[in-house]
Amino acid sequence: VDSSGSISKDNLKQFAYTINKFLSYFKKVILLVHDTIIHNIEIFDYEDYLKFKKFIKTIGFQGRGGTSHQYVFDYVQTELWDDRDERDNLSMVISLTDGYSDFEIYQNYKWLNTTPFLDITPQPYTFDFNGYKNIQIIQMK
Repeated sequence: VDSSGSISKDNLKQFAYTINKFLSYFKKVILLVHDTIIHNIEIFDYEDYLKFKKFIKTIGFQGRGGTSHQYVFDYVQTELWDDRDERDNLSMVISLTDGYSDFEIYQNYKWLNTTPFLDITPQPYTFDFNGYKNIQIIQMK
């Protein structure tokens, strides 16, 4: 979750709603809250709605600075992709962002070659991922 200053409070509410829905579809959700750095790493198990609700009420989406996806992409690379056991469990990476970021760094990460990457945004933006078929940008409704 991008928690930078360009993300509105309404966007954060939409992001929280979306994550809550993810909890019914994935065995495990690793939530990385970031702006230019990662502020929180939280792990939620399937249907762990109460834990997520408590996180939102007590900790929330910290940040509100600039935006960079570098530390998030690094985390996925080193903590999930480079660990063979974790890589087998990595089904998808989902980003909730407005797109004001340094996505040009994507070429530095091996996991982006094969792992499905879904970028969900509250507003339309374009970034050319040079034809990576496993990367998709969709706009929230």
